[in-house]
Amino acid sequence: MSNEEQLIKLESELTNCYSYNNGYYVYVLCPGKNVTQTRVLNGFTLERNILGQRVDFINFDNNSIQEGYVDGNYCLGNKGNRKTVVEYNCLIENVTAPMVISISEVDCMYYIKWQIPALCKHQVFVDWNLPNSIRCCADVIQESETIRKEIQENEVQKNTEVMNKEIKQLIK
Repeated sequence: MSNEEQLIKLESELTNCYSYNNGYYVYVLCPGKNVTQTRVLNGFTLERNILGQRVDFINFDNNSIQEGYVDGNYCLGNKGNRKTVVEYNCLIENVTAPMVISISEVDCMYYIKWQIPALCKHQVFVDWNLPNSIRCCADVIQESETIRKEIQENEVQKNTEVMNKEIKQLIK
């Protein structure tokens, strides 16, 4: 079975979509299907963006798989549709639930790193994690975790400031 066939098979076995709330947006990934971004405030949906609704490419690398999602909503000022690259990693051991490692966006091009334990069964990850092989050291994993937490805290703080400004404008 090819890498792509194996990924498609694993994704078809996933019955869930996965969500991540960064305090401002809720990102939802349905592997192999689509990626969305929703802004909810006080129970009201203020904004919903489709970041990609079709897989355009799949790349396999040492201990990562990248899927490119295309045909997202039109991006104002950019004159193009939103696109997303989702990268699946299996670097952090003993993760039992799906988790976002990082999210970034430049000019409506989104880059989201996920660790989804069910996908860690893919041969790309199995080969990488063979016994008696060195793949990464604890310091690098700890550093990555620290950086991820700092990025998330900065995003939450920035988004909270923007949200507070918008709330003040709504109140006026």
